[in-house]
Amino acid sequence: MADKPALPDHFCPGCGAPQKVFLRYPWYFCRDCVKTATDGEGRTIVTGNTALYGGFGWRYADEDSDAVRECSGVIALIARRSVYIHEARFGGVVAEPMFSMAHPDRARVWRIDGRFPVEPTGYKPRAPRGRTAETKPAPKPEPRGRKR
Repeated sequence: MADKPALPDHFCPGCGAPQKVFLRYPWYFCRDCVKTATDGEGRTIVTGNTALYGGFGWRYADEDSDAVRECSGVIALIARRSVYIHEARFGGVVAEPMFSMAHPDRARVWRIDGRFPVEPTGYKPRAPRGRTAETKPAPKPEPRGRKR
């Protein structure tokens, strides 16, 4: 039997730390580098899953945890390099250099790397938790016609 070919070594493109190889994400950044992600002005961002079943969101580190922007991904900076940070398959978060990423759905991706700050088309902030006057359902209209 022939031996399986050895997988290539993988090193984080941000800090050079050796990493486990994932063929789905051949150029991913390590967790420590993802924690240093910033926007074009140097503000640190926090990324993560928005629910147990998945979803992706980000916020600035100095913002309240309710300020999470739910989206498909965010284009930010790690070590002054543009990176695409998004939900990994089967959960978690992965950051990849822009040159190695697949084409993201631009309608759901924030771009905060400073080149072209862009909010996704049609983005609506998450509704506040609990019912407010604005989120209560409208009353049902009175039925028309003869009353019996």
